Amino acid sequence: MLDVRSWGCGTHLLVVGALVLVGLGIAVGRNWEAVTLMADNVGAMGEGAAQAEQLRYPRDLVDYLAAHPDRASLVAYDVGAPEAGVWYRADRERPVVRLAQIRLLATYAEQRAAGRLDTTRRLPLDSVAVYAMPGAAKQSFAQTRRRWAERGALRPDSTVALPGVARAAFRHHDPAAVDALLAVLGRTAVAEPATELPEGATAVPRPRSGLQLSWMHPSADTTTAPVVRAYQMFTRLRADSAFRRRQYERLSTRGSGLTLRQQRARGAQSLPRGTAGGYARLFGRIATGTAAPPEQADRMQALLERPVSADTLGLSVRSVASLGGALPGTISLAGYARRPDGRPPRVVVLLLEDLPMGVFYHLLQTGLDKGVQLRLFSDDAFLADVRRRLSERERTAHAGQRAARAD
Repeated sequence: MLDVRSWGCGTHLLVVGALVLVGLGIAVGRNWEAVTLMADNVGAMGEGAAQAEQLRYPRDLVDYLAAHPDRASLVAYDVGAPEAGVWYRADRERPVVRLAQIRLLATYAEQRAAGRLDTTRRLPLDSVAVYAMPGAAKQSFAQTRRRWAERGALRPDSTVALPGVARAAFRHHDPAAVDALLAVLGRTAVAEPATELPEGATAVPRPRSGLQLSWMHPSADTTTAPVVRAYQMFTRLRADSAFRRRQYERLSTRGSGLTLRQQRARGAQSLPRGTAGGYARLFGRIATGTAAPPEQADRMQALLERPVSADTLGLSVRSVASLGGALPGTISLAGYARRPDGRPPRVVVLLLEDLPMGVFYHLLQTGLDKGVQLRLFSDDAFLADVRRRLSERERTAHAGQRAARAD
């Protein structure tokens, strides 16, 4: 006999299930953009998944560099002995993250040394916070604010001295502090620093906030240079409170609206560009104090260098100066290390571009790229091995090219 209660219960469940499906359909319809973005990002994260699984140790990443010369450049050498170092795709121009800020550092140090910068000037906290876009930049600025408060740099009137902003920009890599310092010095001064920069390291820095907004609001005018567009958005963010409020709300509630693949593509088009060789030569000059007059050079070193404790990861280095960052598909690392035995500083620059998203996020999560840089800073045997393996790859590639031309 048919159980009426069971039949009724089953019918009720079917109705509830139908209502849930309808509700989900409505929710998906209303948030279709977010759903499609999420789906695309899930697909993007599968790019290079098999390659990412093979990247466990620094040696594995070196193998990846050798196998993908179109995506990677690496330079590592002791200052004064470049011929004994690694020069892999050193002159290949690639997009760089943060490295162009060296121009900002050079301009700040030059103006301060020349007495053209009022170092007693105090900036309102809000004038820095305006560039802390919701997301990673906002989180970074929260940490910066805590540091200022702990060090007594933040006064009761909510102001901080200009040198404190510079320290946050270059010692702690805070993007809001970088943009605030850029606003103080001005684009014209940064575009024409007194310090002569080596070829391959002359790119003008983009304000991080303006760059992000230029990606979110691409211009129909294709004749406008990416750097100009970034500065236009940077200026509007500072001056137009209504525009700023809308962008904050959008980022807080919906994010940028860009897929990972779109961010990778727009970064390739609009990021500053440089070469590993150019930035290696520049960091070598900073390390030896020959990048600028003495007082200016000392200031640059003081803002970049951090001491390293003797037992940190077993590294045989005394201090490290580094600059770099990552945006989807692009990773840049540049710096030098001083050794405790008095040997010349060692420079290491690693540039990666157009990375599959699976590989990109694996490197971010594991820090394997930084691990390679640290090993190169301190391990002579590792540097020699990397030099041998990448040199073999270059010789093989050149032989293949010659054979192709002969055919």
